[in-house]
Amino acid sequence: DINYVVDQVPVEKNPVILDLSFLEKESAPNYKLAGDKIKHMRSRYGAEALLLSRTDDKNLIIITPNKVKVINKG
Repeated sequence: DINYVVDQVPVEKNPVILDLSFLEKESAPNYKLAGDKIKHMRSRYGAEALLLSRTDDKNLIIITPNKVKVINKG
């Protein structure tokens, strides 16, 4: 639920991992709404949205508040 994400990231300062594949396949309007809300969190609160994995059945992103830094240890 994107409203949960909006509450957790800017308000509670918790990172959230989302799988957007269901919305992408089943509900184009809700997928666009989720994208718009993520863009709003990025511009208004400085949140980061990073793609973790994109496959045929998964579209995973992590959204973090501006005080949480994600480190890539590849």
